[in-house]
Amino acid sequence: MRILKIISLSILFSSLGCGTQTPEDSDTKSVIDVDARRWPNPRLIPICFLNRNAVHDDLFDDLLKTTVNQFAHAGVAFQKWRDCTSDDMNDNIIRVRFRNEYNWNNSSYSYGGGRSKVGMTRKSLDGEGGATLFIKLDHKYPEGPSKKRDTVVLATRSVLLHEIGHALGLLHEHTRTDYHPGEPDCVDRDGDSREYPNEKEVRGERDYVGRPDYDSVMSYCNLTAGKLSKGDIAGIHALYPQLK
Repeated sequence: MRILKIISLSILFSSLGCGTQTPEDSDTKSVIDVDARRWPNPRLIPICFLNRNAVHDDLFDDLLKTTVNQFAHAGVAFQKWRDCTSDDMNDNIIRVRFRNEYNWNNSSYSYGGGRSKVGMTRKSLDGEGGATLFIKLDHKYPEGPSKKRDTVVLATRSVLLHEIGHALGLLHEHTRTDYHPGEPDCVDRDGDSREYPNEKEVRGERDYVGRPDYDSVMSYCNLTAGKLSKGDIAGIHALYPQLK
């Protein structure tokens, strides 16, 4: 595994629903934040929910199962996984907020979207009621089986995995200078991407771990993956070598 250290000068980009491409080799790959505060015990990362009742039990249970199972591949485990308390608001803990912004029963529908602090922090996102991480969704998955349900389920799983990846210290794969997806429109360097600035990634120091990862859930070109890639796991291990 080769690590190339650079100073990041990029702007984050936003796009959903684009194609992916498989690299020619199996080298591990990822982008990590060198400056991010690491969780002291990545086998017991605390997480709580500010508005657990905002989502249906089936949706919540699906996200819980997906998160636990996927990050277990990297050796990461979580504790608490409960409603946030007043003490949690001043502690280093991932505080999740669900934003019910979609109506998945409409024939025309949207999915995906979220934001997270990078690395361990007690500081909240601005305007998010104490949350360090939020994701956009509807109260309940669409009735199925249907293509719409499959897409929404994968996208919602991916968004939570993506944002928790940030909370661990992973950065956006598609902002690599050597990232060249099969459909370059998914990396819009001049469009609406400027609505999503992240000073940590724009100004902080980062490491490239291996070659570009076109399967990474941390790429905006692959936000319906529904799982961590080998490169995502390699990035977590670069941040937390005790998990190897």
